[in-house]
Amino acid sequence: MKRKLVATSQNVADFNNMDDIAREQIKNFTNGFRFKNFFVLENIPQRKLKNAIKSYAPYISENETIIYLYDDTLFNSGKDGFILTSKRLYQKNMLEDNLVIDIESISKLSFSDGFPVKIIVKVALNSFNIELSHGTSSEKNTLFNILDNTIKLLQGNKIEINNANLTTAQEAKSQKQNHPMLCLMCGAPFTKHQTVCEYCGGSLQG
Repeated sequence: MKRKLVATSQNVADFNNMDDIAREQIKNFTNGFRFKNFFVLENIPQRKLKNAIKSYAPYISENETIIYLYDDTLFNSGKDGFILTSKRLYQKNMLEDNLVIDIESISKLSFSDGFPVKIIVKVALNSFNIELSHGTSSEKNTLFNILDNTIKLLQGNKIEINNANLTTAQEAKSQKQNHPMLCLMCGAPFTKHQTVCEYCGGSLQG
């Protein structure tokens, strides 16, 4: 398949060898989310990853950290779907060419629950679709939110959760001494005296 490189940039934030704060925040985005077609960081199966790289992401560089893999194939081969790294989004729908999109070039993600269900990636004046063939409507919507929040984190932007600002990894690192704990539901910082997260309303006990 022909490679299609979209809106590349040299000014991409390097999250290779992520510090503990960034890695923890990314894990908090996915905490409690069990979706058999979606894999995170070191839990990505090597066979699927090798198939995905060979199929649509052969240009991943050694200084990119692979964060997520979504397998959109019927027989779980990993040859269609997407890979999100610290620098780029690699993606391929069934029977379509692969896309390589620079993280810094993404201006907006949106969710469409039509048929097929898809995540729409906005890049400058163009839009590209990531088809989601597996999972329930709720799982697909959660997957969209995870991808949207992670891309915002990689871009260094504020993350909106329930209309409240969640700190970026860099800001969280500077606040670590005063806010050493993060909510497992949304990743927001909290103090030991809190019992309910002020951002998402989740319980902080147990």
